[in-house]
Amino acid sequence: TLRRSTTTGTAYLDWGLTGPGRLETLTGTFQLRGGGTLTGTDSVAAGATMLLSGGTWTPSGNYRVAGLGTFQLTNATLAITAPDTVFAGTFLQTTGTLTGTGTLIPRIGFTWQGGTQSGSGKTFVPDTVPLLLTTNTHVLDTRTLDVAGTAAWTGGTLSGSNGASLLIEAGALFDIQSDLQFANGGGSSAPTLTNLGTLRRSTTTGTAYLDWGLTGPGRLETISGTFQLRGGG
Repeated sequence: TLRRSTTTGTAYLDWGLTGPGRLETLTGTFQLRGGGTLTGTDSVAAGATMLLSGGTWTPSGNYRVAGLGTFQLTNATLAITAPDTVFAGTFLQTTGTLTGTGTLIPRIGFTWQGGTQSGSGKTFVPDTVPLLLTTNTHVLDTRTLDVAGTAAWTGGTLSGSNGASLLIEAGALFDIQSDLQFANGGGSSAPTLTNLGTLRRSTTTGTAYLDWGLTGPGRLETISGTFQLRGGG
């Protein structure tokens, strides 16, 4: 067991990390900057943060981050290879890249402030997990973002490229709460939004844009402002 405890500041690991042992972040922030392998089940206590902030991190087998704290991706690459899945409690991505053919499943909450999600894998947000998109540009490249619960989008462009896909499951709600844009980032094929639930444009009085292709029997709701659909479907 490698444990970070006692104080509330930041401890840093700039070495490469390997081995099947356990990481525990009990207090403060444990910032991992050297890259390496993530295995088994690690834990982050409430109020603490385990932060991937440098290098490339590769989960080995199904990898879990237990506890009520935050598992954060910033300025690093998290590469998940199928059939592996990463189960995170509260997942925060501010920058950096989530990539690969595998799956990420947050179990408590998911805040996407910016950065890239790429590869042919999937990010699945269960019906009990709130998704919040804020702040900066969010790049979805090839990957599928599968939302089964409630998503609130309050800031930053969502740019899709190379056949990226947003799936709004039946019973789910994706709420565009500002004057924002689903941008077509180009590439081999256009991004697609498949709506089986509800896609809502609300809150502000300006214009929100959908430049992706739209498909599915779900409901469109324009509660306020203008919702401009420019991608066909």
